[in-house]
Amino acid sequence: MGKSKEGSWDQILLNGSEKGMATGMKITLTQTSPTGTQSDIRGHKLLCDRPTEKGGGDTGPLGGEHFLFGLAGCFSSNLLGAIPEHDSPLAGIQVDVEATFAEDNRISAVNLKVSAAEGDKAALERCVAAAEANCILVNTLRSVVDITSSVAM
Repeated sequence: MGKSKEGSWDQILLNGSEKGMATGMKITLTQTSPTGTQSDIRGHKLLCDRPTEKGGGDTGPLGGEHFLFGLAGCFSSNLLGAIPEHDSPLAGIQVDVEATFAEDNRISAVNLKVSAAEGDKAALERCVAAAEANCILVNTLRSVVDITSSVAM
């Protein structure tokens, strides 16, 4: 694939719309051990492996853990972006993610528990609602996974 002035098309496909929004993404994982892989995403090296009790080398999180991190990371990015947009004096944000497994070997539900060390609950609830509405992963997964959020101060 070619290069754009923003970087490698293999990692993020830009310039596909008039607003400069990404039109897609692509990453590559390379085997690093009998059970592990690595990806270099925009210069960030990420590892994925099975834990030793499952026969792996435990050189990185499981794919499911990366999945939850990606979901929470997308949500958190939108949450932190909503704070200045809503003129909300919030600080010390923490997002705890809890997944529930179904009997058919899939994640059936995810709860995003959001708290803030500083600010008020109403402002946090407004920002959480904005994050839910704007997170591409929440929007993508909501039809197949029960995604909920809760707020605590």
